[in-house]
Amino acid sequence: MMKLLKTVLILVSMHFTTQINAAESTKVLVDHDKEIPTIHVTTPTHTARFIEPNDIEEIDRLCRASYPEGLPDDSSKWAANLIDRRNNKNYYNCLVVSKADQIVAALGLGRMPALNYDPAFTDIIDTWLDFGVVKKKDLTGGYEKDNFERCDNAGIAFILPIIPTGLESSDKDEIIKMGTDVVKFFKDQDFLLPLENTSPHYVITLLSPNDILGKNFTNIDFLRLEKEGFLKFYDDNPRDMFYKVL
Repeated sequence: MMKLLKTVLILVSMHFTTQINAAESTKVLVDHDKEIPTIHVTTPTHTARFIEPNDIEEIDRLCRASYPEGLPDDSSKWAANLIDRRNNKNYYNCLVVSKADQIVAALGLGRMPALNYDPAFTDIIDTWLDFGVVKKKDLTGGYEKDNFERCDNAGIAFILPIIPTGLESSDKDEIIKMGTDVVKFFKDQDFLLPLENTSPHYVITLLSPNDILGKNFTNIDFLRLEKEGFLKFYDDNPRDMFYKVL
C-alpha cells in the first residue's frame, strides 16, 4: 500500500498527503510549492504547523508555563534558531501545536549526536552501541572517540517538548504522539536529520525524573532508560531518556 502511495505521490509531484496511522488519524500534508518546508498536521483534536517569526513570543509563554528543566535558557534565541533551520530547508525544526485555534504547545525537532563523546561518558556511548547506531572500529579497543563509527546512516531524532503542565493528560499524550508520528513520516520520506544528514532509527527525549511529562511519553509506548551517565553529562541535573524505535 505504501509503495503504491509513494508512486502516486511522485506522479503528482506538487503536493502529497499521507495518513501515518489510520486508526489514530494523524495526517501530514507537505506543500512542495513553498520555498521553505511547510506542513500541516492534523489529529482528531489538534493541528500543527512549522514555526514562524511571529511565534517567538508564544514560545516564550509556553516555556514559562512548562516544567523548566531542560528547556532553553533563552527561548527567543532558541525559537529564532529553529526558524533559521526551517529557512535553510530542514524539516526538523519546530512544530507549533494548536487546539481550537489556540496555540497550546511546541515541539522542537532535531537530532541527538551519537559520535565524539568523551571516553568518560561510557553509559551514553554504550546506549548508542546498544541502539545499533554506532559500532567500534576495533572491538578490542577502548572508548576513545576515534574508535567509533556510525552504522550505515543511522541517526537519532530528538524531540524537545514544550508542553504546559496545566494541559489535560490526554492532550499531552496526543501532542507527543503527533510529534512522534511526524518524525516517523519524515523518516519514511527520507528527510534527513540536520547537520549529520542521517536517517532517524530512534526518536528520544531527555526529561528530569521529576517531570511528570515522562508518564505521557510512556503512555504512547516510549521506553524509559535511567543511567548514571546522563546525570554526569548534564552537570548534576539528572535526565531520564525516553526512546522509541522508528
